[in-house]
Amino acid sequence: MKNIDRLTWLILCIILISILGIYFLIYSLTTSLYDIYTLTNRTRDSFTTTNNVFMFCAEHYSMSGTAYTSHPDCVDLKWNDGLTSTGTKAREGIVAINIDIDEDDNTQVHSVLKLGQTIYVKGQFIEGIFTVEDTGYFKVKHLEGASPKDLIFDIYNLDFYVPTIDEARDFGIQYPIEVWVIEKP
Repeated sequence: MKNIDRLTWLILCIILISILGIYFLIYSLTTSLYDIYTLTNRTRDSFTTTNNVFMFCAEHYSMSGTAYTSHPDCVDLKWNDGLTSTGTKAREGIVAINIDIDEDDNTQVHSVLKLGQTIYVKGQFIEGIFTVEDTGYFKVKHLEGASPKDLIFDIYNLDFYVPTIDEARDFGIQYPIEVWVIEKP
């Protein structure tokens, strides 16, 4: 009698697994068909946000992210007037990109992004639309132990404005952050 119960149990398990397998097969097929059906409106120059908003983009980068605020630990006192390098008020929703400063105090953007661009950002702890309105002079080469291969960080880094120094410190360095340029200046 135990052998029949085991055999019955085995047959029921196989039937259940088969039903689940068929369900998942149908689900994956319908999902794939939906993706193919909606593909006509998508290009390699577009993406969909977490909220299913479809956007076109001009460029896409994988970058790292840090944070800054209007605090002497983040911004040199001579630049700490509460304004961005484009003359707008420093506030949440903006990002800074790296610059080079030569001996004559001339600046040059040192980033794949440009001032004035609107970007969509998606990282593990940050997501949304930001505007590139500020610049900062930060160089990996100034860090103890940095090697020349680390200098790529200067070009592929975003600095997000946050309201407090504690938030800036808690932000740390986040990687990867996917960045889509949705508007060119």
